[in-house]
Amino acid sequence: MSPALSTFTTRYGVAILYFASFLLVGILLDQALGAFLRSTLLRRTGRLFSAVVRSLRGIISLSLGLIGVWIAFGRTKAFLKEVSKDLYAKEPAGYLSGLISHWLTVLTILLITIFLARLIGRFISYYTASDGSRIPASSIFTNLVKVVIYIIGVALILSQLGVSLTPIITTLGIGGVAIGLALQPTLGNLFAGIQIVSSHQIEPGDFVRLASGDEGTVEDVTWSNTTIRKITSELIVVPNSVLGQEPVINFSRNNHQHTLVVPGMVVVGTDVLRLERVVREVANEIMASSHYTYKGATPAFRLTATTAGGISFNTILPIISYRSEPVVRSEFLELLVERFAAEHIELARPLLAATSTPAQ
Repeated sequence: MSPALSTFTTRYGVAILYFASFLLVGILLDQALGAFLRSTLLRRTGRLFSAVVRSLRGIISLSLGLIGVWIAFGRTKAFLKEVSKDLYAKEPAGYLSGLISHWLTVLTILLITIFLARLIGRFISYYTASDGSRIPASSIFTNLVKVVIYIIGVALILSQLGVSLTPIITTLGIGGVAIGLALQPTLGNLFAGIQIVSSHQIEPGDFVRLASGDEGTVEDVTWSNTTIRKITSELIVVPNSVLGQEPVINFSRNNHQHTLVVPGMVVVGTDVLRLERVVREVANEIMASSHYTYKGATPAFRLTATTAGGISFNTILPIISYRSEPVVRSEFLELLVERFAAEHIELARPLLAATSTPAQ
């Protein structure tokens, strides 16, 4: 070991020990936190506590390591002053220590910015997921808040580095028109996404049908698009600007009640009163036995037409959601065909053709 290095280790070993100790403790705490996040204990805690704990993942070791560097830096100022005289003879005596302090401040601001962006983002996700929240639980609001925090952090770092923000703002103002034209599709999708979620017309969890005929459950509204999961598990990605311009049917905005209309037809000459009685009995039985019917409502029977082909009618069944249509329709038709056979009510051929189609 060289004399200079031996002298440095002897005089400033405590500073090195401080740094190593803080860094080691931080790594151990990060490992313990990772094990806690993977364990079942986290499920027993509240969601707010879980949000805070998840925000600390990976930050603890960096924070404690940075604290150790600050402590070590405070104990080595005299040594840095001597080194500064040799390396930077034309600069003031404290030039090197000031330079290190300057960059340590930048790292501290960067670490605080990352932690705040994580923490506030998780707080927003926790708040929007609560039942009493009026803000939709979509990622667009969380990402917007994160961007604002990062912009503030970058501004503080540039200020610390001595970079003036005025020329940057002026340059952005001059080139704003060109940037706006270049990013017009992106900005259009962004503002359309904000309008979609702020109007509460479409939110994650809603079951919707697009103008193209595709339908499914809204999973998320992001910067540029809305993702919709179909019943068959395919994922539809729709640009926000398209979703904001085309008509969309939202089946989740009817107080969790949907009306299922099941058409039917029997042969000419059927006793209409007996037909109505049987259909109402079957409908009431389905309303009572099915898990997907709306228990607070009453089914209805409507005659729609009398033609040479038969007597047409509709059965109106209140169900809990649009997604329950295939199941309730199948349950109703199975029981209706069985009762018609028992009551000697003959189905017209169009209905027989329709019931032969496999249920979705």
